[in-house]
Amino acid sequence: ATQTGNSYQYGPLHNVINELTVLSSANIRSVRHTASAACWGVAGALVDGQSDLSAKIETTQRQLKSEAAKADKSKKARQLKDRVASLEDSAKMLDELLLAVFNGVFVHRYRDRDSKLRDEAISALGKWIVGYPQKLLDDKFLKYFGWLLHDKDPAVRSAVITSLTDIFSLEASTEGLLLFCTRFNKRLLDMAHDVDEEVAIATFKLLCELLVAGVLDHEDIAMTDEEFTVLDGLVFHRGRSNELRLHAMKFALSHFDHFDDEADEDNNVDEDDDEKPKGSAREVEKRAARQLDELLDFCDATISTGDPSDLEDADLLVDAMVQLPQVQQ
Repeated sequence: ATQTGNSYQYGPLHNVINELTVLSSANIRSVRHTASAACWGVAGALVDGQSDLSAKIETTQRQLKSEAAKADKSKKARQLKDRVASLEDSAKMLDELLLAVFNGVFVHRYRDRDSKLRDEAISALGKWIVGYPQKLLDDKFLKYFGWLLHDKDPAVRSAVITSLTDIFSLEASTEGLLLFCTRFNKRLLDMAHDVDEEVAIATFKLLCELLVAGVLDHEDIAMTDEEFTVLDGLVFHRGRSNELRLHAMKFALSHFDHFDDEADEDNNVDEDDDEKPKGSAREVEKRAARQLDELLDFCDATISTGDPSDLEDADLLVDAMVQLPQVQQ
C-alpha cells in the first residue's frame, strides 16, 4: 500500500491489528507475549512505511511545484496533485494504525506484570521514536520512559536508559526533550547511583549525551555544583566496579573540559589563536595540557584522605583520558 499510495489497502491490516490487540491482553502469558511481539513488528513496519511515504511525498511535491510554475497548466500537474493527495491520505492512515497499536497494546503492556513484556514494550517505543521523530518525539510518548525509570526490574530500567540515549543522539532532538528532562532529570541523576551496575553505566553514557547536547546547561535543567560533585565522587568509590568508575571519570573530565572550552571562547585568551586551525599541533598540545591540569585539579578536590592507596586509581584516570574524544589533526 505504501508503494501505490492506495489507502484502501490498509483495511486488512487494520483487522489484523484489532485481532492482535485482543490477544495481547490474554491471561495466558505466552499468548499475550506473542501477540504483543507481533504488534511491535507491525508498528515497526508502519514506521518504515512512513519513512517511505515521506520521501515519496517530498519528491512528488517538488515535481508538482516545478509543473505548477509553468505557464501552461498541464495534465501532468493535475495528476501530480492527485498523487500528493493520495500519498498524504496513506500517511494519515498509517498514523491511525500506528496509534491503534500504541493505544490498544503499548499503553497496557508497558505496565504488564511480566518484566520481559515491559522491557520489550518500551524498547519498541524507543525504536519507533528514532524512526519517526517528526510525529513521535513528543511528551505524549516520552513520558512513559520517565515513568519506567522507577521500574523495579533493572532490565527495564536499562532498556529505558538505552532508548533515551538513542533518542538524544538524534539531530535536533534537544528541544523536543527539554520538557522530559525538566520533569525527570532528578531521577536520571539518581540512577547514576543505581544498585545495578549496567543501569548506572548506561546512565553515565546518557548523561554524557545530555552534556554534549547542551541539555545540562539549560536554565530549567542545569545541574548544580553539588550535583556534579556527587556524581564525580563515584570515580573514587571503591565499592563500585572499575567499569562504572571509568564512565564516571569520562563524564567528570567531559564536563570540566566543556566548561573550560566555554571560558576560552568568552575570554579570547590569545589573539594569535584565531589564526591557528583548531586541529593544529599547537591547539592539540594546549588541549592536552588543559585536560591534564583539569585532571590534577579534579583529583586534588576529590581525594582528601591522603591515603597512598589512592594511587591505585592512576590507571583508571589514564584510561578515561585516553578514551575521551580527541581533537582531529
